[in-house]
This record gives sequence, C-alpha cells and structure tokens, in this order.
Amino acid sequence: ALVAHRALDPGSKLAAEAWVKERAFIPGLPSVEVQQLYRAMDYLLEAHDEIQRDVFWSVRNLFNLEVDVLFIDTTSTYFEIDGEDADDDEESDASDGADSDSDDDDGVPADVAEHDAVAERERRGLRKRSRHSKDSRPDLAQAVIGFAVTRDGIPVRCWVWPGNTVDATVISEVKRDLNAWKLGRIVAVMDTGFNSAANRKILQGAGDAFIIGEKMRLGKDGSPPEALKRPGRYKTLANGLRIKEVIVNKGSVTARRFVIVHNPDQATRDREKRDDIVRETERRLANLQQLDKKAHHKATCELRAHGTFGRYLRQSKTGTLTLDKAKIAREAKLDGKYLISTSDDHLSAEDVTMGYKQLHEIERVNRDLKHTVDVRPVYHRRKDRIKAHVLLCWLALLLIRVIENETSETWHNLKNITWPLMVAQHRTQHGPISQSSTPKSDMKRVLDALNVKPPKRYLELPRPKKT
Repeated sequence: ALVAHRALDPGSKLAAEAWVKERAFIPGLPSVEVQQLYRAMDYLLEAHDEIQRDVFWSVRNLFNLEVDVLFIDTTSTYFEIDGEDADDDEESDASDGADSDSDDDDGVPADVAEHDAVAERERRGLRKRSRHSKDSRPDLAQAVIGFAVTRDGIPVRCWVWPGNTVDATVISEVKRDLNAWKLGRIVAVMDTGFNSAANRKILQGAGDAFIIGEKMRLGKDGSPPEALKRPGRYKTLANGLRIKEVIVNKGSVTARRFVIVHNPDQATRDREKRDDIVRETERRLANLQQLDKKAHHKATCELRAHGTFGRYLRQSKTGTLTLDKAKIAREAKLDGKYLISTSDDHLSAEDVTMGYKQLHEIERVNRDLKHTVDVRPVYHRRKDRIKAHVLLCWLALLLIRVIENETSETWHNLKNITWPLMVAQHRTQHGPISQSSTPKSDMKRVLDALNVKPPKRYLELPRPKKT
C-alpha cells in the first residue's frame, strides 16, 4: 500500500492513511492506521538487504534483465526541518570536501580503510549540511542517495548516506554490496566525481571493469591531462560524435585506455557561450576605467572574484586586470570534448562512448525521484525512518520503470489511461456491494502488456441475511 501510494499519489504517511481508506480499493485492507504504516517502514528497513536482493532477482528473472552494465550515481535530498543530526559519539572530522583524486592513505591497507569508512558513515547522522549541495541548498541539511541502474533504466539497488558524503568515498561499499549478489562480470559506468586511483582499482576487483569520466583540467593551472595532448585522428560515428582512442603508458603495468569524445554541436554552444562571457568581461573592464580610485579598487576586486567574468582574467603585480588570452585559447581547444577511461580492453571505443552516454538513464531516475515519487519534502528526523522513506521511493521507482518498459508508455500517460477505473460501492441491507467499472480499450491493452487480468466486475458481495 505504501509503495502504490508513493507511485500514484505521493504524500505523507498521514496522507497514505486517508488514501487507503477513502481513495484506494485494496482487497483485505479497507483502512490502516498511521502507526501501522510506521511499523511497516521499520520492518522494511530491518530486512532491506534481503528485500533488495530478492526484489532484484525476481525482477531480473521475470523480465530477463541484462545486468552486464550498471550505471552508478548519487543525488541528494534536503530536509524542511532545521538543524543537523548529531553523530553517535564525538564530532566527526569529516569527509566534506575531501580530495576525490587522492589515493589510499599511506600505510593503511585498503580493506582496513574500507571498513573504517563504512563504520564512520554508520556513526554519523544522516542529516548533514554540505557546501556541495546538488540541490543548490547548502543552507539546509541533506542526505545523499545512491542508485545502481541497468541499461534498461531499472533501479536495482539504492543506498542512503550522510549529507556531507563525497562520491569518491562510497565506491568500496557499493562494490561490496553488488558483489554479494553474485551478478557475474559487470561493467560499472559512472561520472567524474567517483574517479580516483583507489576507486579504479576497486572497480576492477573480481574481474569486473569500469567506464568512468575523467577531469578535463588538472592542477591549479587547469592544464589538460596527458591523453588530450596525444595526436591522432578522430572517427566520426553515425550520430555525429567524433571519437579518438588513446593509450597512455602503453606496454606498462600503468597503461590506461582513454576515449576522447568530441561533440560538434556542443563545441558550437561552448564557443558561443565563452564569446558572450568574454564580451561582457571586456565591457566591465572598460567601465573600470571610468571609476575613481576607491570605487575602482572595489570594482576590480569584485570583478576578479566573480565566478563567471573573473574566469578569463589575469592580474598584474600592480593590480591591473587584463584578459587572459592564453587561457581563452586553451579553453577553446576543449570545446565540445569530454574524456572517458575504461579498464575493459575488449569493448570498442564506440561501445565505451555509447555506454557512457547512457548515464542519462540514471539522471532520469534522479529526476523521477524528486518530481514523480516526490522524495521530498522530508520531515523525518530519525535515521531509520529517513532510510525507510528512501527505500519506499526506490520501490515505487522500480515499479514505475518496470511498468513503463513493459507497456512502452510514460507513467504520466499510464495514470491517465487507468484513471477511469473506478470502484463503486452500493450499500444494501445485506452489506456493501463493490463493483468495478468496465476497462476501456487502452486500459485493456496496458493490462495485457503486463499480463494482468482485469479486475472482477463484482469485487465484494455480501451474504444475504436471513429474515
């Protein structure tokens, strides 16, 4: 009932209580009290590992899911209530803002570091503020939510972490949980935020492989990585993308395989956007000359610190601002490009590119989490209730995506198609008679695609009372 409510008419647990009683017809469940719903959430959390595993295998076997490729990503949700959670004991020294490019700590074995990181996350409260809020709400406490999604867009696993968790610190836990399912060999696809030498090593464990995004600028000066400096010809794909494969340190144990992808349309957009920024920067530089000394000094500092217009400026020893033409030229060489690396030598460069582009499947899951099943507003305070709430949202997303894939319809259209299906109750002296409406042709098509029988004409018939 909670999963159906979250998928069809998302709301609070109190709203679910009213929904079951007044708007939904659930055989054997005419009504429910909110405390029963909270107990159901407690059970869901208590058995969540087994439930996620059993649900996955049931869905995989029923729909022949392909799980040779899994897309991993995180999103966040913020809380409408003030304050952060306290940690279980003394204050955590924190992972917020950790360097995602660093390797394992010197002298600390990987398995010990993994155990310590998981234990640290368990010790910390969930509701934490982060200056790297993906919802652009650093003023509010948040929680980080992770998903593993198949190439068909089916979310098969979810995780919940404290709001100041950095993406690069969760890979060992994700890999451990997926290995426990004995899935066979998989290729994990993820974006740049998860990339580090330690994580790449973890992702290759048990014979698995990765496709992962790479940073285009390294160090304080933003210099390009070695792979982008290598010469070579691009190959044009049918969809218009241009790709070039590069092997760095070929023949060495440190060899790495990269694919440079160039999107001509994106390159045009990047160039036009940069040209607009440069023109506006030049206009602001010209305006500085018209200001007196005090106002000029203040305006100069503001322009230099500006996140957009200060990007292409350089400051001389005397404090004069000028356009950094060398940086503009370097940026122009990166227009429309992104860099991918992979540990799988058997995948073609085209397959690597197409696999990485499919990350939009998990981005759609993240959007639906916030706008279809309405993971927020979240008013729960307790860690266990927050996790149970996210698990309910995950189950609702799983239900939605499976039905969409089987019917080739969007969830919005499906709700419109099934909305006319009503149940009317006739009160008689013998008791209520529940009668369903006749399904229309579109609804019959949807039910056939799902291999679901239409509801019976009469759902409840009372026994006649003896007179």
